[in-house]
Amino acid sequence: MIRNGKISDTALAGICEAIAAMRPNRKWAGGLAFSASVVRALEDENGRLMCVFDDPVPAMGEVPENDAHALAIGAHSGLTEEDIKEIRAAFITSGTNLRCI
Repeated sequence: MIRNGKISDTALAGICEAIAAMRPNRKWAGGLAFSASVVRALEDENGRLMCVFDDPVPAMGEVPENDAHALAIGAHSGLTEEDIKEIRAAFITSGTNLRCI
């Protein structure tokens, strides 16, 4: 995940292209933009399913540092495959645009 307000589209494209270039025959095409509130709003009978944390990463090889990096992690253990599918669907349906540069 990326904190959009902390990175320009050009810098994001550079990071994504560098990550894709680490694997043969891979190319970055874009990503889904949505608010972290979408992640935090996902709940089941036990409460919140996901948490979001800032997670700046240092440069690694050809991949530049990324101060805008964030993580979305399960709020509790025991997420089922069905939970994961519902989370993924919520991200897709809540996305406002595909960031392609």
